Amino acid sequence: QFFWFAIMLLIVSFLKGTSFNALTGATCWLIMVTIIPAVLNVIIELKYPLNNTELAGLTRRTSLENENDPEEAKAVISEFLSYYPELQSTKEPIENELMAKAYAAFTSLKDINNQQVVDDYLSKVNQRILKANQLKWLSTPVNVMNIFTASSSTDLYTFQSFQKDIVAFHRNITSFYFSRLFNGQQITLSDYDRLPHFKPGPQENTFKSKIPAIGKLIFSGSLFFILGLILLKRKTS
Repeated sequence: QFFWFAIMLLIVSFLKGTSFNALTGATCWLIMVTIIPAVLNVIIELKYPLNNTELAGLTRRTSLENENDPEEAKAVISEFLSYYPELQSTKEPIENELMAKAYAAFTSLKDINNQQVVDDYLSKVNQRILKANQLKWLSTPVNVMNIFTASSSTDLYTFQSFQKDIVAFHRNITSFYFSRLFNGQQITLSDYDRLPHFKPGPQENTFKSKIPAIGKLIFSGSLFFILGLILLKRKTS
C-alpha cells in the first residue's frame, strides 16, 4: 500500500486536477498489475514453452498388451531385471507370482523410459523461474506475490523440494516391496516395523532470499514518495 500511496503522491504533486489524477493513477495500476505481468508471461512462454500434454499422458494408467500371455510378462520382467540385476533371484522361479512381478516391472519400466521427458520438463520449469527472477523487477505485483509465497512456504522452490522428498520415498517403498516380491519372501508382521515412512526433509527458508526484493520494493516506493514531496513542495511554494 505504501508503494501505491507513493505513486499517487507523485501524480498528485503535478497539481493537474482530480480527473488527471484518477486517470493517471488507474493507468499506472493497469500497466503495472495487468499489462507488464502479461507481457512478461508471453516472453517467458515463447522462450521456454512447456508441453503439459506429455506429462498428462504419463499419468494415465496403462497395462500389458495381453495379460494372458505369460511370454510377454516374462519379457517385461527380464527387461526390468536388466536395470535391477540385484533383484534377480536364483532360488525364486520367475513363474511364481508372474503377473504381480510383471505389473511391478511394467510400471517401473514406464518410469525409467520416460524419465528423460520428466527431466526435460523440470529443466524448462527451472529456466522459466530464472528468467522470471531476472525480469521481476519490472513488475511490482510479481515481486509482492513472490514475497508472500516465500513467507508462507508455498513458492515453487518449496514445492520442488517436497517433490524430491516424494521421489526418494517412492524409491524406498518400492525397494521394500520389490525385494520381497522378486525373491519370493512373504511379508510378515515384523516387516511392517521396517516399512519406510514418508518424512519430508527440512525446508529451506526461501523468505530470506526475498529480503533484497523487499528492500527494492521499499526503495522504489520511498523514491516515488520523496519525488512526490519535492515536486509538491515546489509547486506550492
